[in-house]
Amino acid sequence: MKKDIYTLINEIDHYADSYEPIPIRESEINKWKQNLSKTTAARNKRHSWKRYAVAAAAFVLLFSATSAPVRQSVYAQSQNVFYSLAELLNIKKDISPYHSVIGSSFTKDGVTTTLNDVIWDDDVLLISYTMKIGKNSDFSIEKDNFVQLVDMYVNGKLLSDGSGGTSEQIDDTTILCTEEIYIPDAVSLSGTQKMELEFSLADTDGRIASRLGRLDFSVSGDELKAATSTVDLDETYTLPNGETVTFNRYTSNAINQKLYFSTTNDNCDYDILLKGKDDLGNPVEFYTSNLDAVAKVGKMVVDTSDHGYISDQASSLTLTPYVISSTNTNGETSDNYKPMGKAFTISLH
Repeated sequence: MKKDIYTLINEIDHYADSYEPIPIRESEINKWKQNLSKTTAARNKRHSWKRYAVAAAAFVLLFSATSAPVRQSVYAQSQNVFYSLAELLNIKKDISPYHSVIGSSFTKDGVTTTLNDVIWDDDVLLISYTMKIGKNSDFSIEKDNFVQLVDMYVNGKLLSDGSGGTSEQIDDTTILCTEEIYIPDAVSLSGTQKMELEFSLADTDGRIASRLGRLDFSVSGDELKAATSTVDLDETYTLPNGETVTFNRYTSNAINQKLYFSTTNDNCDYDILLKGKDDLGNPVEFYTSNLDAVAKVGKMVVDTSDHGYISDQASSLTLTPYVISSTNTNGETSDNYKPMGKAFTISLH
């Protein structure tokens, strides 16, 4: 039986210095870029960060197809090529200090779960993982009879507070999953933390069908936090129902740009967009990625699907808030949102 790619990778001698580098031709890199750009262009524009994990896994699949000696030599250089995928996804900065490649696996109930990589970015943990469904498992990709779930623990305490993600079938038995786990309580933590991810499968009615198990790893968010710039804001607007929303803070780092807001509206009645330009004339758009109706706070992230990340050369952003009733967002485009008021400007330097 043909071994799966993750088993092959685990069998490779990981002492990269013992391998003689094989130059990668520019034509090969250009071909990878073209293939990956086609993959990322098809992703949901509301989850632009997830394209990073998809492209990373795509690279693993690419080099797995080569012969064994070449695969080992490419592995010796894979860290550099892996990080260069940031360029393919319009992340222009070096993200290697903030990225942790895990590669740990376990098998239960005929399902092999492999945690590929993680990034701890302040109040979220970004992860990509695969689930390979065995032939004798009660779960089946073809029957579509399960939903994958992930919870995050630190020091035995459950910290995950909601998540969003996507899954994509990459062969007859394997799905690639990407997840953004919301961990607001982790913002106060510093230093390297031992975290655990618990993977489960639920049936289509939402009942837990199998608690597959946990994977632990150590990760620090300090470097990324230190490299994050913050601009305090105080911009208040009135929603159509008379409630208000206040944009409090803008943050920027190599992984993402975000805007945080608070609101007096606790019913999640509206979806908000921020649209505008930087001082260089480049279009910029933020969409709501998290909203805690109980705490009445939310977060918006920059939409990279059409315009990429905000340029390092930009000195300011001028943004106008737009709103639509949350009951009308299905099938609507940003052109259907109505402005809430005048634009405001964020000074970046």
